Amino acid sequence: MLNVETLIYQDIYKLNNFLEDVDMYMTLDVGHSLINSFQENELYFDRVKHIHLSDNFKDKDSHLGLGNGAIDFKTVINLFEKNSYDGIYYVIEINDKNSIESSFELLKKLK
Repeated sequence: MLNVETLIYQDIYKLNNFLEDVDMYMTLDVGHSLINSFQENELYFDRVKHIHLSDNFKDKDSHLGLGNGAIDFKTVINLFEKNSYDGIYYVIEINDKNSIESSFELLKKLK
């Protein structure tokens, strides 16, 4: 389980319940989640309505193009599709302009 002292909610289910109570939604940053001990199959919960995507090697926030790190985006996308995700789909958040097109192509193949 996530263990980052500075976070108010280390349990995403408690965070989800809080967001429901206050009628709010959140942005999920997949790259940030994986460098903070989450696994790809643990990222879905109901109050996510916006998703940022970038790749990394699960050690630092590298903002690599999709497919250039260790994140299993097929698992992430399938998890949200399986749960009938209806939020704003993926914002590709990378540092390299040349990787934008290849990242977009990878996403099209995974859907």
